[in-house]
Amino acid sequence: MVLKRGQSAMEFIILIGFLLVAFVVFMLVIQENMKDRTDKRQNTQIIDIALSVKNEVDLAYQSSDGYVREFELEKNPYGGGYEVRIEDNLVFVNSVDGKHAISLAVPNVTGDVNKEGINIIKKENGQVILNP
Repeated sequence: MVLKRGQSAMEFIILIGFLLVAFVVFMLVIQENMKDRTDKRQNTQIIDIALSVKNEVDLAYQSSDGYVREFELEKNPYGGGYEVRIEDNLVFVNSVDGKHAISLAVPNVTGDVNKEGINIIKKENGQVILNP
């Protein structure tokens, strides 16, 4: 009878160990899945910001002189920061952590983007001006 109790205790410990390992593996898989979804969402939001700036510049470029418009960008998408700038006919948007970035071609534009607050874009004498 003593042998049976010892064997039962050992089987119980092995079973608990197996269940603990299975639980840890399950939690790791869930965490990795959540991380992938978060990365995809962050990347999509960075792309949306770049497309928003590009579309505003394209619209101003195609409009006639005297065009004026105000637009605003998201301040903190996905809870993280980002940087946006226009250089050499390209709009650059990248996350502060450096994991996500995009650059899109835009027509010639003078000025730079203000990520916090209102941006004013206008077209005067055939030149697109951003935040004069």
